[in-house]
Amino acid sequence: MSLLNRGGYRVQEASPKDGFCECIFVLGAESWSGRGDSPEAALESAVRRAFPSSLAWELLVRAIESPEERPASTAAAPRGIGHIDLPQSELRPSAPRAVDRPSRPVRELDSLDEGAALADLGALRAELEEEATEAALWAPARQRLWMMRHIAMGRAIGDAAPASSFVKSDLQNLAGTIGKLARTWWPGSIQALQVAAIPRDCGRDLGLRGDDVPQSWLEVVVAAEATFDSLEQRENETGMDQDGWGDASVLEAPHPNPKAAFDEARLILERITSPLHLKFDPRQNRSEIYAPENDDDLMRAARLLRWLRATPEPSSEWGALFGRLRQLQHRAPDRLYTTLRDTVDPAYFPAEGWGPLVGIQSKRKLLEAERDELIRSCPAASSARPSAVLDWLQDALEAHEAITTSDIAANLETHRALVLNVNAESYSTGRRLRRRLSRIQSILLGEEVEEQTVEAEPDGPGELPRTFVDDQLDAVCKHTSGKRALLISNRNNPELDRILSDTFQFADLEHVEIENSKKGSLVENIVAGSYDLILSVTGYQNHSTDHAIASAAKSAGILYSRVYRGRKQGCIRALYRDLGLHNLPTGASA
Repeated sequence: MSLLNRGGYRVQEASPKDGFCECIFVLGAESWSGRGDSPEAALESAVRRAFPSSLAWELLVRAIESPEERPASTAAAPRGIGHIDLPQSELRPSAPRAVDRPSRPVRELDSLDEGAALADLGALRAELEEEATEAALWAPARQRLWMMRHIAMGRAIGDAAPASSFVKSDLQNLAGTIGKLARTWWPGSIQALQVAAIPRDCGRDLGLRGDDVPQSWLEVVVAAEATFDSLEQRENETGMDQDGWGDASVLEAPHPNPKAAFDEARLILERITSPLHLKFDPRQNRSEIYAPENDDDLMRAARLLRWLRATPEPSSEWGALFGRLRQLQHRAPDRLYTTLRDTVDPAYFPAEGWGPLVGIQSKRKLLEAERDELIRSCPAASSARPSAVLDWLQDALEAHEAITTSDIAANLETHRALVLNVNAESYSTGRRLRRRLSRIQSILLGEEVEEQTVEAEPDGPGELPRTFVDDQLDAVCKHTSGKRALLISNRNNPELDRILSDTFQFADLEHVEIENSKKGSLVENIVAGSYDLILSVTGYQNHSTDHAIASAAKSAGILYSRVYRGRKQGCIRALYRDLGLHNLPTGASA
């Protein structure tokens, strides 16, 4: 405020009750205004409009604070990056905000020559194609923001480049690839993909309006990233998983035969619609597609696909099948739309899991049912035929997973004398069963049985079966354990470093913040063989830098894996993909 006063600006503030605060400062014909939820926020909003570039903002901070105290975060962002962090306010202390809206500090890219633009578009498309294997599994809201960010970044690069048929062609190819993904996954409308779209058209898709509506394609990029961050944070707080779905807990019990289930779901959808590789329009043959007799099959396919989301089937095919299901539901009559609504909704999860809904009980449930049936069928009367009692004893001894030794003894208390007369040593059904019979007799005699000789409870509540992700990680760790890894991102995150280092058992993990590092020296270290593999956190990086590092890794024969946002499970998926482990035959050693 004192700086503005010294500069001769006249500052006016308005703080209406129950409304947004406003601020305006004027000097002659020049005026800057801003709004916020407090007088300080309104002033900051106005100042950001007066100092739109990162360089101007840095000079402002230098004028306010001494160089020693100036935060490093005010450094100018490099051109061509896929994500821009808006500088935090240095004018006043402020509480962290969930989303930084794209005010005027963001502008279009500096001019690019044709070669730089083509390199940036090439890196952007490579990033898109690699991230698509993970994005295919996301909930629709995340898919829309991800696609919006990529097409907006591509349009920003295209606008910064000279008129060139090559740049135009590459940009059209990028848009075509994203459009094909949108038609395949069917996540909803993406305004930025429209040929005649301008940045302001994207405001509605981003939940922005008024002064917050983006004015440039880079502002769309920033807003899409910020909205993605906010959405992810909000969904994490409400129990959604890292892909935006609410049923992760029930996926811990995997389908016993995922390949057969996947084939069944695909067969159902292709029979009712068309083969996945063909264009499908539900408005054609509508009466046949939406015939009531198809409802049960479509519901079964939907449930199977929800259950198969964490299985080894290719994520791209899963995304295509679930996209076909969304497309069907979108134009479905009310009857079918309502039937599918919960199952297609990412937030929905069945309390008992997906298995019972498709007629498959978990192993634990099957064992519980077997135990209940055994107890029910035990001859209760003391007058029961001895042969019936001994037959039941034989069945119970063999059902070692379903019923414990103590339960067998408790149910045979009525027939205590008969069971004690059975010679356990001459029992001819196997050594394990003879030992179990001996323990039952000891219990019936009132003798204490040592804890280690008592059968354990089957499938206790804390014992979960292995998931496919566990198998993926085991296969990946055979290639990462003891390796020297480089993690490239735009921010320091010691907790992420620890998680990734522990998960993949790296001998060493070096984390480089690309904006604070010299690209040339980093490339030299890569070419010199300082690392065994590189994890590049995409969604944040300068695409020309990504291209340079990827080229250096290729020339050095080092694995370069793009990992969207660097999340643990995303890294597992990316390394599993880039190590070629998904191409191994079933049961083959990695």
